[in-house]
Amino acid sequence: MRLPIATFATLLLLSIPFTGCGPTVYDNEVRIVGQRRDEVRVPLKYYDGLARVMDDGKWGFINERREVVVPLDYDYAGHFHSGVAVVMKNDRYGFVDVTGAEVVDLRFEKAYDFSEGMALVKEGVYYGYVNDDGELQIPTMYLRAWCFKHGVAVVSEGRHYGLINKRGEPVTEFRYDRIGPPMLEKDKAGCRPTFTNGLALVEKGELFGFIDTAGVEVIPIVYKDAGVFSEGLASVRRDDLYGYIDRQGETVIPFIYEDAWAFRKGKAMVKYNGERGYVYRDGSDDWGN
Repeated sequence: MRLPIATFATLLLLSIPFTGCGPTVYDNEVRIVGQRRDEVRVPLKYYDGLARVMDDGKWGFINERREVVVPLDYDYAGHFHSGVAVVMKNDRYGFVDVTGAEVVDLRFEKAYDFSEGMALVKEGVYYGYVNDDGELQIPTMYLRAWCFKHGVAVVSEGRHYGLINKRGEPVTEFRYDRIGPPMLEKDKAGCRPTFTNGLALVEKGELFGFIDTAGVEVIPIVYKDAGVFSEGLASVRRDDLYGYIDRQGETVIPFIYEDAWAFRKGKAMVKYNGERGYVYRDGSDDWGN
């Protein structure tokens, strides 16, 4: 079915906030006219040849000829990935293919967009993963879980966390109190920043260290506090003072600071004798005097 211009003008992209009059869609752009008559044009975004659109609160997909391929029947729709997209209706999530067929029934309480060919799903209180063929590849068996990044995902079967691969096989033992920075909210793909500069912060028994994507503890769990790696260095606390280590665990900046933050653009904020200043990668500092 080809949409007439008058009907097509009511379609709205998810990424565009609606604050006033209705949008007008023409060619491959959407025009939003706000309350102050401001006009913004944003290109339609096509994935696997389809763009998600919304009319009267319902989502579906059109092709580049403005033909409706997936009916506008859903309360939510994600982008296509390898021919499959997450959709939601009546608070239940599933997946459709590029023909509009529901390849995974709408039975999940939550489903996230794909990341590295896997989509995180929730059934009851447990999480699992659907692959890009629409198959439940890893059963819903984890109490907590995040998306796949660098070929691994952080999951929890109970109190402790570990890494699994895309076959659902453990990469580490479930022995950590935390993997990654403090528990941030998931994005639309169920992700949060776990690995930075190739290493993930881990906590066990109130001590901190780092693992790589193979699950190897490359920096021992011996520090009383630690920040994530940034620009190749991480702040860590030994006894009561902070310093900086590199990805091999070698001390680069000595343990002399009362507090220390992540590096940004070649310098990091530090606290020394109650005063805040900046330290550089070579160990020199700047106290603004």
